[in-house]
Amino acid sequence: MSIYDVTSRSIYLRWPKVSGAFSYRITATAVNTVGHSLLAHFSDVTSTGMLTSLIPNTVYAIQAEAIDKNGIILAETQIMQSTAPDIPVIDQAYSKLSNSITVEWRAVPGATSYLLSAQDGDSCTETIVTNSPGTVMGLKPATSYRITIRSINAGGKSQPSPSRKAKTGGLYFYFKFFNIIL
Repeated sequence: MSIYDVTSRSIYLRWPKVSGAFSYRITATAVNTVGHSLLAHFSDVTSTGMLTSLIPNTVYAIQAEAIDKNGIILAETQIMQSTAPDIPVIDQAYSKLSNSITVEWRAVPGATSYLLSAQDGDSCTETIVTNSPGTVMGLKPATSYRITIRSINAGGKSQPSPSRKAKTGGLYFYFKFFNIIL
């Protein structure tokens, strides 16, 4: 069994087909939370699955069992996996320069860094920062962007936050004239 994606509340799994298996039973048990387990069953034609309704920033013991038509376990395996931290919320997004937008948010427990994204139609610029405020650089002047943020830990990335709109400043040229006395 392997993990191919993790969010705050979901873990996406793959497993090899087992000869003679009628179904697969996947159990996820929270290691550091009493009484929180999730059980999922998948048919024999399935080799991928998604576990949802998980707790953010939580370590899970995930067990996969291949079961034959008589309910006998043919093979089993277990792995440990953490979910990503919870989804951050943007408090403010603003621009003081023509090529950047600064974003402020409250820290999320368990997050080791954050992924800021600025999207304007076809292009998307991303920056990883460790705390608030964070700044996305390399943007176009006088352009409106849709800003989102994701929290990151060793388990993975959260889903994107609700977006905020922010516009970069325009290009300004300042000239200073001096009177020269001869």
